[in-house]
Amino acid sequence: MRIIGYSQLFMCMELMTVGAFNGIGKTHIPPIFSIILTALRIPMAIVLSGPFGLNGVWMSIALSSVLKGIILVSWFKITLRNLNKSVTLNT
Repeated sequence: MRIIGYSQLFMCMELMTVGAFNGIGKTHIPPIFSIILTALRIPMAIVLSGPFGLNGVWMSIALSSVLKGIILVSWFKITLRNLNKSVTLNT
């Protein structure tokens, strides 16, 4: 539980960003990252379970959550910047 506890902030960032993407009508972006990074949990768990045992599986879950949070927030900032540029150019 301690291992997963470190990733809770990033899980919250992920969930809030998914809602923000839904709010601006870009509902296709979050599932793409979510599916890819959730699928990467399996190879990460295999690799990390060698040196860390069962804790490696939990580390892979936490690491994928951290990556999803960081990537989605970054992608949302880029999307907002592009939306602002297109709105500015259209006026």
